[in-house]
Amino acid sequence: MWRLQRFRVVGSLPVLIWLLVQSFCVNYAGGKDLDPSYFRNIDDKRRGWIPTKKEAVWRGEDGQLWKYHGTLELAERLRGLEKRCKKIIKVEKIGKSTFQKTIDAIRVSKAVGKGGVLPKVKIIGNVHGDEPTGRVFTVALAEWLCDMMEKDSKASDVLSKVDLWLIPTMNPDGFEKKQRENSKGVDLNRDFPDRFSSKSMERSGKEQIETQLMMDWILEKGPFVSSLAIHEGALVANYPWDGTEDKSTKYQACPDDSTFRYLATKYATTHRKMSLASNKEFPNGGITNGAAWYPIYGSMQDWNYVVANCMELTLEVSENKWPHESLLSSMFEDNRKAMIDFILRSAHGGFTGVVYGIQSSRKIKENIPIAATIRIGASELNTTSDRTTGRFHRPLAPGRYSAEISAVNFKPKLLQIELPEDGTGIFLPIHLNSDVGKATTGVAIHKLDPLLEYQSGMVLFACGGITLALLWFIHSVLTYRYRKDGSLMNIIRK
Repeated sequence: MWRLQRFRVVGSLPVLIWLLVQSFCVNYAGGKDLDPSYFRNIDDKRRGWIPTKKEAVWRGEDGQLWKYHGTLELAERLRGLEKRCKKIIKVEKIGKSTFQKTIDAIRVSKAVGKGGVLPKVKIIGNVHGDEPTGRVFTVALAEWLCDMMEKDSKASDVLSKVDLWLIPTMNPDGFEKKQRENSKGVDLNRDFPDRFSSKSMERSGKEQIETQLMMDWILEKGPFVSSLAIHEGALVANYPWDGTEDKSTKYQACPDDSTFRYLATKYATTHRKMSLASNKEFPNGGITNGAAWYPIYGSMQDWNYVVANCMELTLEVSENKWPHESLLSSMFEDNRKAMIDFILRSAHGGFTGVVYGIQSSRKIKENIPIAATIRIGASELNTTSDRTTGRFHRPLAPGRYSAEISAVNFKPKLLQIELPEDGTGIFLPIHLNSDVGKATTGVAIHKLDPLLEYQSGMVLFACGGITLALLWFIHSVLTYRYRKDGSLMNIIRK
């Protein structure tokens, strides 16, 4: 009898192990841990997605958060924030203004202190001294990400998938004086090199200290994939171009107009009020082309697009300048989901991938990551892949595009790509041959990450092998008592 009981126990163990392996295979290979969709918009219910958990609530009950802090108070708060959230937050000094006030950047990412390459996104506040909400929103966003990183999936996604930089103020002198311009009376959003004064937007040497600091910092820390600049005076998401050649007020589309309109529209519709018909100045969607609103020259967003290859939106987040402090908490909530959506959508919802170089020499490994340039159609924005990882991130609206991937000493590759309508983007591993010559062509229409498909396939293949081995073992256990040699170990050895 005891032999029969032992047989039942021993025979049941492989069955239990087999069930556990199958559970792992279904969950892992089926995409539970490899979901390529990094975000979902507020219209998810219309796409059939219903959240299984209620969104974690962040009340931001620290009364000192919702105030316009002066230069010294802001610096003290940033030091406290860095100390409290040191694993994900690091405060770095950009430089000092004309009146020697510090301009800081808050780096918020799980990559802090760990290295690695993630797509970089920045948010800049207080470009105009009398438009101060950006000082509050940037710090509040850092606080929210720190407090909610274990409670909110979107916060976790931002911290693990994006290298986020927040600049509370670009114009501390203007803030202290409550004036639009800097201490020398110059509007900093008219002070950048302009495409009509110089096609390549070369510097004149007359730019203000704050403008020079920002340009130097952006080019040093970049490349940045995307950016937001926070202003007040209306409720709208503004996109390039900002100026026209003949100085007239009219729509001036840049080569990436469709993507800019897409990102601006997503921001406005995710915002709690921006796209509503009650928006006094922009009741038809809450977005505008800069030049169609009113042309300006020397803007930061046009410079970002041409020189820094960074797609920036200028946000006007309040119809009133210098909103009362009692409104700041609700205004931040109006914008929070839209900011998070923009960060993830622009960084991961477009054309992303890894570029490898195939070398024929035995001295060099094949399929090594290389620095390459990714060009989309007639766009003036050149995206580059990281030289150490080969990864690139290029914001794009859903649709079909022609893409050219090129690198020094490698044959360029031409691709036709299609980004799905749901906004999840595509990920492609791209291989360039070392032979220089005629470009190769191909078609890449993907709605799923091919790298993830490969990983899932390998997992399923491995699980299938494990399952067959376990079934053989179970068969051996269940039949050993009918064999002449009753020793289980002898059966296994055979």
